[in-house]
Amino acid sequence: MLPLYEYLQQQGREVYKMNLSGHGQRVVPPIFSMIDFAAEVGGLLTAKGLRQVDVFGYSMGGYVALTLALQRPELVGSITTLGTKFHWNPETSAREVARLNPDKIKEKVPQFAEALALQHGETNWVPLMERTAELLHSLGHGHALTDEDFRRIQQPVTILLGSEDNMVTREESEHVAGVLPHGTFRLLEGVKHPIEGVEPGGIWSLVFGL
Repeated sequence: MLPLYEYLQQQGREVYKMNLSGHGQRVVPPIFSMIDFAAEVGGLLTAKGLRQVDVFGYSMGGYVALTLALQRPELVGSITTLGTKFHWNPETSAREVARLNPDKIKEKVPQFAEALALQHGETNWVPLMERTAELLHSLGHGHALTDEDFRRIQQPVTILLGSEDNMVTREESEHVAGVLPHGTFRLLEGVKHPIEGVEPGGIWSLVFGL
């Protein structure tokens, strides 16, 4: 199955992709923050002289894209998110943080641990999990985007959610789509949270109008 960026390239789209700090074997910084991640994306677009770019963000990447629209609206044309969690409080952050325990991952799903080590680096994936857990904790304790923030985003935003996603609820996704001035919600039938399971030639062709 083709990765999304390769599929879009084959369809004639000009595609840029990047790994955020700590991901894809990049050095893990002492602290993760959505503001810093958004600044990294903005820096890439600025360096390449790009403006009004259509941005796709999967899971946490969708949150980064919306944060970028708040920080640097001139850079963003439209936003499409998939499987992005919007509702954060102490309970939801605690639940998500529990999924990121490196010792439990090694013990219960060693294949996943091996995949993380391969993708992010043998010495990187554990601190990556730890920094991500700290970031999600902060979102649940007063550092998440608010309805007031969403109302400031003027770009067209399409919020996609798989009907079988067990991490994100339809309620939270529809709520944010309704709060955004130009938000649209779309349910993708039969799709789970992992992006690797999304069929490029089927759903992506509908999502991106190809």
